[in-house]
Amino acid sequence: MENENSVLTQRILFSYKNENGTEISCQSDIVATKEQALDYFFKAFEGADVSIIDVSNDKQWQQHSHEH
Repeated sequence: MENENSVLTQRILFSYKNENGTEISCQSDIVATKEQALDYFFKAFEGADVSIIDVSNDKQWQQHSHEH
């Protein structure tokens, strides 16, 4: 069973298209669970013309210890 306090570094690449149709890509490393990382991006860009175009797979994640 996975430790509930484990977090992962998730690399997410997303693209933004402006009104002229120009595409801008950005990559970000988020220290969170996979669900938290995806939820963060979906909420952060809600209503904007932004789409996530690539998400690294679980095998590329690095596990970290996260204690409160």
